[in-house]
Amino acid sequence: MRSVISFHKDKQWFMAPHLLGKHWVLILLQHHPTYKTWKGHIFDSLKGIKDPSNYPITNTFEDAINQKITWGMVDCRQQPKDWECGYCVMMAMYDFVIHNRERMLVNKLTMVRQRQIDEFVEHTLEVHYTLLNKMDFNLCSSSVKCGVPLYEASVKCNWKAAKAILDNKPELVRCSITENGETPLHVASSAKGDPKREKEFVKNLVDMMGEKDLELQNRNYNTALYLAAVTGNLEIVKILVRANSKLLKIPGAYGQMMPLYVAVLFGNKDVADYIYEESRILSNKDGWNPQNLGWLVEKCVENNMFDMALKIVKKYSDIDTKNVLKILAGKPEAFHETESNIMARTVKSGT
Repeated sequence: MRSVISFHKDKQWFMAPHLLGKHWVLILLQHHPTYKTWKGHIFDSLKGIKDPSNYPITNTFEDAINQKITWGMVDCRQQPKDWECGYCVMMAMYDFVIHNRERMLVNKLTMVRQRQIDEFVEHTLEVHYTLLNKMDFNLCSSSVKCGVPLYEASVKCNWKAAKAILDNKPELVRCSITENGETPLHVASSAKGDPKREKEFVKNLVDMMGEKDLELQNRNYNTALYLAAVTGNLEIVKILVRANSKLLKIPGAYGQMMPLYVAVLFGNKDVADYIYEESRILSNKDGWNPQNLGWLVEKCVENNMFDMALKIVKKYSDIDTKNVLKILAGKPEAFHETESNIMARTVKSGT
């Protein structure tokens, strides 16, 4: 962050989408190059009274520039349910780039509606696929024409709409329908909506695919299972693992993170517990070693998954746990819990 701001020190605006737990917000930094002053604008679509002091990322930005920033909340679109935050951020970014910037910072509170999201998605995807076609991203020939409606169906897990397309062009089930190389299964596996619809949609897709199809990776080397582990979709994770258990051993994030690690990283305990039990052995030939097992234990402790951390420490005695006690020391409230006390004693006995 510091290097980016320093490199672009002559710029007036910096835009930063930020994932706060499982909720997206947008941070806009406004820099006055002449007077060397900074303002920070926070777009948060959650309803209710909000205060900049409740966003830890503000301290990170101030540390990056080594200067105080004047922070304020922007009256922006509000989400009626719990899944629209990402769309609100994208719409705010679009408004910022395309429309008047100063006017955007004084927008009044409005409730975003499903129709607005649908229109925004349709418009941006039409532009997106037109550009892809011109740039020859090596998509399936039929995916350019059908990609927009199939993507929309996959995001909403609308099986009726998807089936109408796939019945006519079944090859699209294993084709990239996004610039980042996602198949419909990737898109649906990271969706956040009605769990019942998501489960039905993914199951129907899996029934149309072979084992190798399930191992397809996007441009970040992420499988659909990896994305489901990030999102915390337990039922989808179960469907995918039952169809192809090899997915547990395929790392994502450019080959750097295993599905188990990323489930723990994002605090998805149910998913992490399931993947751990299904993995059975975290062996070297499957991408695990004392160092990344140590990182896994650290993330377990950070996210209060002491039961899993204990199992790993007891089963794999050669892992690196030197930082675990430091993490526990920074969580004084945790020492009221039996599991964390046992964890501390176990780590001490192994060091």
